[in-house]
Amino acid sequence: MVSRWASIAWRATGACGLLAALASSAWAEAQSIPSIPPVAPAELGNGPKDEVAQLERIRSALKAHYRPDNDDTRFIIDRNDKGIFGAVGEVGVVFFSADNQLRKTAIRTAAKISDCFALTAYHALEGREIVDGDKAPLTSRKVKFASGPVRNKLDGFSTRGVEAVVHDAGLLNFGNRKWADDMVLIRFSSKARLQPASLQLEHIFGRKLPTEPFRSSSFFMSVGYSTDYLSQTHRFDLLADLCSIKDVDAEVGIISDCVLTDGMSGGPLILFEPTSLGHHTARIVGVAAQSVGAGLFSKRSNGSSTFAFLSPIKITKIRAIIDRPTDNHCMPTDGKPW
Repeated sequence: MVSRWASIAWRATGACGLLAALASSAWAEAQSIPSIPPVAPAELGNGPKDEVAQLERIRSALKAHYRPDNDDTRFIIDRNDKGIFGAVGEVGVVFFSADNQLRKTAIRTAAKISDCFALTAYHALEGREIVDGDKAPLTSRKVKFASGPVRNKLDGFSTRGVEAVVHDAGLLNFGNRKWADDMVLIRFSSKARLQPASLQLEHIFGRKLPTEPFRSSSFFMSVGYSTDYLSQTHRFDLLADLCSIKDVDAEVGIISDCVLTDGMSGGPLILFEPTSLGHHTARIVGVAAQSVGAGLFSKRSNGSSTFAFLSPIKITKIRAIIDRPTDNHCMPTDGKPW
């Protein structure tokens, strides 16, 4: 049974309650809360980087965390990491008004893929399950985006409140909705305040995939901002899980054992692969769509999670949009509509 995603509520004191929450000193100074899940060791500073050694340190630090009786194998990524996880520092939070009358704000995850665009799940922005939604794209919904690490902070955002709109790239067939296609772009109003994107797009079709994420030098990792964790800690920590791909289905997408909870919808599934120079490439291959079962499930159970997959056709459609020349306001300069 598909688990319903839920919004996390804040009482707004102005036009944007979440911005006030992001700026509040209580939120900014909440550093005394224990880091549970554990924090993966990061490479910091400007010295030589050894990602192979860092990966070994991560495995050693998380070894006890991945014990057989642990249902929740997510861990925290330091978004200041200059090493193997440096590419995920710009995975950010999308937030928008879910109910103006009650002043609720919905929070989801998105991955910045260019100076002007981020990739996320369509159902997360629509506000309900994709199979029950409207038969037209949400091209007018306005959202806000926060991203960028803050030095010496695990959960800070250097850039907050970037205005954006939902942008349909033709990835979802609104006449025949499938979870495998549950993805959409958001277009920023300006690129002046955002750091360059470091995550690239890739597909997994016809490739030999890693099967042991905790031991292999190539591995899959899901990342996102979990509202269950946020509601307990009041911290915007980026949670991750090393996971395996079980199958790929044309209707439901990439089937995995990644642990996903509310708020992580729209977060990227990333394939890390080593290079000949000892570094790792980090490429998005899917977007978190749904959890099957009770939401937070045990890796030892039959529970699973799915990701809308990137295919060569989808990547071509996305690149045709995000690679177009733009001015500082992320609008086309050639006079043609998006």
